[in-house]
Amino acid sequence: FWLKRLTAMALWSSLLLLGSFLGLRIVAAFHVVGWIVNPTTVNWSTFPWHAYTILRFGSVVVNSSGHASSCSPDVQMLIAKVHSHGLKVQLSPGDVNVWGMLSDPSYAQFKKNYLDTVGAAVIACGADGIEFDYECPPTRLGRAGIVSAEEARNFTELLQDVKKALGGSKLVSCDVGAMGVTEGS
Repeated sequence: FWLKRLTAMALWSSLLLLGSFLGLRIVAAFHVVGWIVNPTTVNWSTFPWHAYTILRFGSVVVNSSGHASSCSPDVQMLIAKVHSHGLKVQLSPGDVNVWGMLSDPSYAQFKKNYLDTVGAAVIACGADGIEFDYECPPTRLGRAGIVSAEEARNFTELLQDVKKALGGSKLVSCDVGAMGVTEGS
């Protein structure tokens, strides 16, 4: 056990030194996120609070024109409970067509409305940020997890826009996946 731990620490130290020599910035922090589909089915009295740093559940409410508003009172109460245990909460971005906002010009007003209102909605919910679920996008290349350079750039810009809309202290993250990716694909 100790030999493995020391070897891992030595490897990590070597990577940090190499990264700084090459001028790279290596982030050494991570969070353990729990993705909860239905918080009403969780037994919160036996929940392993110590095992997580962030929980993801609930959603901002987004109407058909892209205006985001606060989450339900039940979600707000649960956010307060999670905060009382020292954890952060990220919400779903709401009922948004991410691909539409990324590449379809007809979604320009929807995206503008969303970005103009999502920050206030997250604050009203009492949440710490938003987490996008981007695991199986219907890519133009036809394979989930493999996106073009343009799609990658557009998604990165969307995350930057959402971060700006939420403000500096709020979290923005995403789940990404590479389902169906095989050697040579």
